[in-house]
Amino acid sequence: MILLCTILFIVLLSFGIFRQSVLYPNEAWNWTLVKNVVYKPYFMLYGELYAEEIDTCGDYGTNCVSYGWLTPLFMTIYLLLAIKENCSTYPMYVACEGCVSSFSFVFNTVSTHSHLIWKFHKYQQVMDYEQQPFLPPPLVIIVHIYRLVRYTFLRTWRAKKTQLFLSDADLSKLHDFESQCLEDLLTKKRNETAIKFGNLIVRVEYTSAEEDHSV
Repeated sequence: MILLCTILFIVLLSFGIFRQSVLYPNEAWNWTLVKNVVYKPYFMLYGELYAEEIDTCGDYGTNCVSYGWLTPLFMTIYLLLAIKENCSTYPMYVACEGCVSSFSFVFNTVSTHSHLIWKFHKYQQVMDYEQQPFLPPPLVIIVHIYRLVRYTFLRTWRAKKTQLFLSDADLSKLHDFESQCLEDLLTKKRNETAIKFGNLIVRVEYTSAEEDHSV
């Protein structure tokens, strides 16, 4: 908050010095000059725009000062940076927006981490409750006996399940079986090819015999 107020004060002071030096270039030094540098720019934050001093030249170009046209331009930029348009309740718009942005970033960061931490602790708590025996002492011994029997049964049942990896002897038998199946398949294919070829020869001979007979 102190940093944001410092930035706002720098913007206010920069515009105040620029405005005072342009509108009153020949004013002699006095302590009232320091007050005028800060006084009117500060109250502009609250909606007091001093409309009669925005354009000192008027419509007919009288009572103009050098570079006086820069004052309305920089005042517009200053007001856009410092206050919210048509809002007198929250005049320090830059400070408010900066605070909202900072707090939003902090909130989003903390919220993300807090959800992860909450889920972790929630999971740990659920697992603790899940592992707690449902019977009170001294009946809890029944639960422990049940878990021991269940563990033994599962270990035995898993030992009898189909193995994921074969031993060397089983692997050798599997290879022999695959080789035998492959040889049987090739023999069957060769026999089928021989039968088809024999049938083709018989048809060719039959066709040739018919042609000779017709001649």
